[in-house]
Amino acid sequence: MRFKIIICWALISSVSSLFSADIGNLSYKVRNGGVIITNCLSSTAGELSIPPTIEDKPVTMIGENAFRSCSKLTSISIPGTVTRIEDKAFYGCTGLTSLNVPDNVTSIGKYAFYACVKISDVQLGKGLKSIGDWAFNTCVNISSVTIPDNVTSIGDRAFFGCIKLDNITLGKGLTTIGDSAFRDCARLKGTLIIPDNVIRIGDYAFYRCVSLTGLNISEGLTSIGNQVFYRCSKLTDVVIPKSVTSIGNYAFYRCANLESVTFEGDAPKVGSALFLNVAEKASVYRNLNATGFDDKLGGLPVFVGRARMENLIYMINNDSATITITDCDTKVSGNLEIPSNIENKPVISIGENAFRDCVSLNNVKIPDGLKTISNGAFYKCTNLSNVNIPETVNSIGAFAFQGSALTNVKIPDTVTNIEGSAFRNCLRLTNIEVKDSHPAYAREGGMLFNKTKDVLLSYPSARGDITIPATVKKIAQGAFASSNVHKLRMTEGVTTIEDNAFTQCKELREVFIPKSVTGIGSGAFGGCQNLTVMTFYGDVPVTEEDVFKNEPDSILRDSQAKIHYNLNNKTWKDTWLGRPTMPVSL
Repeated sequence: MRFKIIICWALISSVSSLFSADIGNLSYKVRNGGVIITNCLSSTAGELSIPPTIEDKPVTMIGENAFRSCSKLTSISIPGTVTRIEDKAFYGCTGLTSLNVPDNVTSIGKYAFYACVKISDVQLGKGLKSIGDWAFNTCVNISSVTIPDNVTSIGDRAFFGCIKLDNITLGKGLTTIGDSAFRDCARLKGTLIIPDNVIRIGDYAFYRCVSLTGLNISEGLTSIGNQVFYRCSKLTDVVIPKSVTSIGNYAFYRCANLESVTFEGDAPKVGSALFLNVAEKASVYRNLNATGFDDKLGGLPVFVGRARMENLIYMINNDSATITITDCDTKVSGNLEIPSNIENKPVISIGENAFRDCVSLNNVKIPDGLKTISNGAFYKCTNLSNVNIPETVNSIGAFAFQGSALTNVKIPDTVTNIEGSAFRNCLRLTNIEVKDSHPAYAREGGMLFNKTKDVLLSYPSARGDITIPATVKKIAQGAFASSNVHKLRMTEGVTTIEDNAFTQCKELREVFIPKSVTGIGSGAFGGCQNLTVMTFYGDVPVTEEDVFKNEPDSILRDSQAKIHYNLNNKTWKDTWLGRPTMPVSL
C-alpha cells in the first residue's frame, strides 16, 4: 500500500509542473516554474506583445511552431524573460516587418523565422549563442545584420536567399559558419571580415555573393569548404593565413576578377578546380620558405612570396633579395610612408594596381631606392594630392596615377621610361616638371615631351586651349586622354596622332589638323562627345575605322557638326568615317 501512495504522489507532482492553458490569443504551458508559449491564433493581426509573466511565472520560451503562419501579425514584442526561441517559432510570418531579440535569448532554433519576407530590420541580443539551420532563410528584405560576439555558430542555410542583405558583421566568438549560410546574398558588399575564432567555413557559405569586393581571413581558420566563394566575381585579391590546412573543390570557381592568391603558410590540401575561370593572369604567391608547393596550385602558377605588413601586402622577388609592394588595404587613409626595407630587403617596386582605389589616401612618401612604379599603381586614388618620386625611380607605368588629385608632378633625372596615360584624368594637374638637364624628357608650358620635343607625351588635364609647339611630330598614345582641352590647333609638322591620343576629352569642341598629318590611330577621338568641328588642311589621313569608337551617333553628325577640308583637295569625298564633310576655302 505504501508503494501505491508514492506512485500517486509522483503523478500529482508531474501534473503540477506541466499544464496547458490560454490567455487572450495565446496558448501556453507551464514547465518547471517557467511559461512556454505554444500557440497563437492564426487570425491574430497587427501588433502583439507577449507578456513577461503569466500566472506570476516568467515567460522563458517561445515554443516550436508557436506563431507558425500567423501571416497577419505585423509586429511582435518578445519580453526580456525569454531565453529560447524554438524551431519554426515564427515560420512563415509573412507580415512581420521588424524583429528585436532580447539579450537573454541564447538560441534561435531551426527555421525560426523562415520566409518572414517583410522583416527588414533585425536586432539580435547580446546573449545569443547559436543561430539554427534555416533560421532566417528567405527573409528577402533583411538589409543588415550584426551577429553578437557570444554567437559561436551560424547554422546551415541560416541566411540563404536574403537577397537584400548588403552588410553583415560577424561576432568575435564565432567558430563555425554553416553550409550555405549566406548563399545567394547577392548584395553583400565590401570586405568580408572572418573573425579570429572561426575554424571552419562550410560548403557554399558565400556562394554567389557577387558583390563582395574584399576578403579578410583571420589567423585561426583551418578549413574552407567546397564552393565557398563560388562566383564571388568582384574579389581581386585573397590572402590565405597559415592556419588553413584544407580548401575544398571549386572554392574560388568563377571568381572572374581574382588576380592573386597569397598563402602565408605551407601549401594546404586543395580540392579540384580550385581557381577555375578566374582572371586570365591570376597567380599564386607563397612565402620564400613555405613547403608543399609545386610550380602550380589549383591550376595557377606559383611565385615566391607575398606577405602582409600592417596595411601593405608585399612579395619577395625572384632574386630572393628585394621586395615589391603588391597591394594595400583600400581603407588606408591620410598619409602613408612606404618602408624602404622589409625583412631586411630593399623595397624596389610598387606593383601593378598596388594602391588602386585607395580613395582616402592623401599623401604618399615613396622611399629612396625604389626603382619602378608599375601600371595602375595609384589608379583612381581620387584624393591623392601629393607623391614624391625619388631620384632612384627609373620607370613609371601606364595609368600609374590615373584619376588622382595631383596638381604638380616632378620627374627626376633617373626616370627614363613613362608609359602612356600615366597621368590620365588627373583633373587638377597643371604642370609636369623636368629639369633642363634631364637625359630623356623635356617640358614646355607644363607639358611633357621626349628630349628632342618631337613627341608630345603628356598634357596636364587641368589646362584648356592649346597650340602644339612647332617641334612636335607625334602626339603619343593617350597624351591628352581625359583632359580639359577645349580647342586644339596643331602646327605644321605633326605627322601622327596615335591611338587614344584625345580619348574622353569631353570638353573638346574644335580641332585644326595641318597638312602634315598622315595618320590618325584607333580611338584617337573616342569619347569627345562635344566635338563639333574638325578642320583638315591636307589630304585624307590614313585612319582606323574606329577613330570615334564607342561614341553615340550624335558625334560630328548633328546639324551643327562639321568636318571641313580644303576646297581644292581631291582626296576628300562626301563622307569620312561615315560623317558628312564640307569643302571650305582654307
